[in-house]
Amino acid sequence: MSQLTLSPSAAGSAKTSRQPDIRVLKRRLLRVGLLLILGCVLYSMLLLLLGQTSYPSNTPYLVTDVLVISTCVAALTALRNLKHVRLVEIGLCALSLVYLLYWDVVLLLSGLLPRAEYQMTASSTFLLCAALMCLSVPRQHLPLALAGLFGLHEVLTWGALLHFPWGRLHSSQLINDVTLLVIMLCLSLIGAYQHLTLLAQQEAELMQRLAHTDPLTGLANRRQMYAALQSQHPTAVLLMDLDNFKAINDTFGHDAGDLGLVSVAAQLREVFGPSGQVGRWGGEEFIALLGHGSAQQALGLAEEVRGRIEQAGTHTNLPLTMSIGVAFAHPEETPTQTIKRADDLLYLAKREGKNRVYNAG
Repeated sequence: MSQLTLSPSAAGSAKTSRQPDIRVLKRRLLRVGLLLILGCVLYSMLLLLLGQTSYPSNTPYLVTDVLVISTCVAALTALRNLKHVRLVEIGLCALSLVYLLYWDVVLLLSGLLPRAEYQMTASSTFLLCAALMCLSVPRQHLPLALAGLFGLHEVLTWGALLHFPWGRLHSSQLINDVTLLVIMLCLSLIGAYQHLTLLAQQEAELMQRLAHTDPLTGLANRRQMYAALQSQHPTAVLLMDLDNFKAINDTFGHDAGDLGLVSVAAQLREVFGPSGQVGRWGGEEFIALLGHGSAQQALGLAEEVRGRIEQAGTHTNLPLTMSIGVAFAHPEETPTQTIKRADDLLYLAKREGKNRVYNAG
């Protein structure tokens, strides 16, 4: 059978929220952060090569800068695939934590008073690690993770500093610690605000989906189909009704009847596709709006639906059959009038013996 082009689904129309994937937003943030780190490290390497630093030996720092650059390039390459975002953020968080604590331990064990360059580098690394934690650590564990990071860093740093008499570096470190605490608090508040915003957005999307979706079958409900009718002018309307459904409920029970409706909805999705405009009109009645295609194609789809429902009855042990009225739209009539004609044709199909398709131009 040739394929009939269907109008977009109500569930997938403009009513559906088009919020970007959270991984896309995270990838953007990670890319910007990695590029900033690359810029800072390259600037640091330039200062080292020009002899503008006061390190006792430049070699360890050059090796560290090369490793950081390699890590950034590898992460940027991995971020080309959206599936790797979570892996990259966790990996960067772990590496930055190891990097920070490594130099804290080196400073503590060396017994040397750190220089101003180390203080600046340690603060930047700490903020980077805290920001990555905000991205990768679950919200409920984030305050404890940030507090643990800050506490461990401070114990190691002050453990090294307190071996020496109080001086300008100690005062600078104290001011630096207060600044880090304020920034961490801001990061936590921003994370909490984003979490609450995301929850509110998800709840709004859920309420909108529930308002336009039949809860049993997952198809568009009558309200959504009416909205689709007002925004589109279908070339054909299929009004479909299960035969003797009340008797099925009375004989097999309402749970079995519900399973039958779910089975019918699955068959309709297979026939009309995920982008098909099909919904539950009410009770055991369903409706499909066809966009473009010939009358022969529309009737072919209707017959396919009828045959599938009859076969589905054998799999569910329910005597399921379906009568269908197919009305083709006239230029001078409204969609509501087209539905009325489809309903009249459905009535004729029922009166003539059920389990059949009736149509009229």
